[in-house]
Amino acid sequence: MLLIVALGLVVVAGVTLLALVVLPALLGALRLAVPGRRARFYLIFLQRSLLRNPVRTGVTACAISLLVAVVLIVWVVLRTLDRSTQQQARDQKFIVRARYAVPSEMPLAYATRLEQECRNLPDNVRPNDEDTMSWQLYMGTVNPTRRAREDFVVCFALQPRKLLTMMDDLNNLPPEEEQVFRQSVARLQANLRGVMVGHRRLRMLNKQVGDRIKITGTNHVGIDLELEIVGLFPRGRYEPTAVINQDYLNAALDDYERRTGFKHPMTERTLTLFWVRLPDRAAAELLASRIEDPARFSTPALVVETPSSGVAMFVEGYRDLIWVMRWPLVSAILATMALLGANTVSINVRERDTEVGVLKVLGYKPLHVAMLVVGEAVLVGAACGFSCAILIYIVVNCFLGGLRFSEPIVDFAQLLVPAAALWWGPAIGAVTALAGSAWPARSACRTRVALVLGRVQ
Repeated sequence: MLLIVALGLVVVAGVTLLALVVLPALLGALRLAVPGRRARFYLIFLQRSLLRNPVRTGVTACAISLLVAVVLIVWVVLRTLDRSTQQQARDQKFIVRARYAVPSEMPLAYATRLEQECRNLPDNVRPNDEDTMSWQLYMGTVNPTRRAREDFVVCFALQPRKLLTMMDDLNNLPPEEEQVFRQSVARLQANLRGVMVGHRRLRMLNKQVGDRIKITGTNHVGIDLELEIVGLFPRGRYEPTAVINQDYLNAALDDYERRTGFKHPMTERTLTLFWVRLPDRAAAELLASRIEDPARFSTPALVVETPSSGVAMFVEGYRDLIWVMRWPLVSAILATMALLGANTVSINVRERDTEVGVLKVLGYKPLHVAMLVVGEAVLVGAACGFSCAILIYIVVNCFLGGLRFSEPIVDFAQLLVPAAALWWGPAIGAVTALAGSAWPARSACRTRVALVLGRVQ
């Protein structure tokens, strides 16, 4: 919330500066550069019109800019979600999960059986050992008496070496980051009690690399793990992530059985996801025909899907909200911008009816008058839209490094303002200004010279 408020203040300040200083100066420069007396007159008219009431111009510019900012943010968010849920042609990773359970929970023994099903595929599509990965989900708190949000930790339990081959966005790091990351993975592989965390998670825990933590299990009740922070994930997608060694968690489950004489209840539900990389969708369909066969896996039944399908399941819960944002909200904002522009232009036209009458006496046709009225509105709308778009682009992409949609365990979508927003902004401002100024321009064209000059006398 504070980030949104700060971004709004930056946009307001920047656009106000543009409306009150930069825009009139730009018109002055164009007045000197553009040939033709009539064209220069248009620019002089627009410049004086903007400076006639700088407070009104500034307030209108701020209002338009904030509305453009809202539309841009909504469009960028929806665009990011759409791209996250679309199946990419290069996406060759698939996940196996429990068909009817959210979150997915499967017996630990399923991991070995799923690897065997992968090995039973034909030679030309059979994945090797580095192309599969099983995830167990371990959740707990470092402070069981307080149980605050910053003390809560969600860990993936997996084989550490699979981090180098199966985790998205970790196989194309810059050389220096890749070297540091590989060293962290090696330490996690060597230390059974190690834990590797993202920078944000480390900051929330108020710890440093090398510190020890004890996590009291919340989903694996009775399984408490003592861990040493051995490394960090690169900055970006895995900021909130924590990863532990799968062997340590499974050893703790075995120890629980030895101590109590009973299997831990989570032993039959501790496997969350099974990942596999396949050469094409045909291979995935072949594997799915085996895994989704009730004769092989029935308690629970399984399903094979793409990672983007998992994101789509998360987004599905917000389908109605997304529809409201995409259509009624954006439409209402655009209509508000048009009405705001119409109100401002109408006030300006009424204040300048004498000038309009004089222009008609001098021989200006209704089309010329309409061009002056519409041109001023479109100029302000386009300038405000462009300045708003470029400010949002710079602040989000350059200063913040993008905004992210986060689950407690991973950032599944990163919001970066696309370069196309630099023309979305002025287009939104110009089109809505054009729509809002159409009726006031018509009124100006129909101004009767006799009545206007009669009032002056």
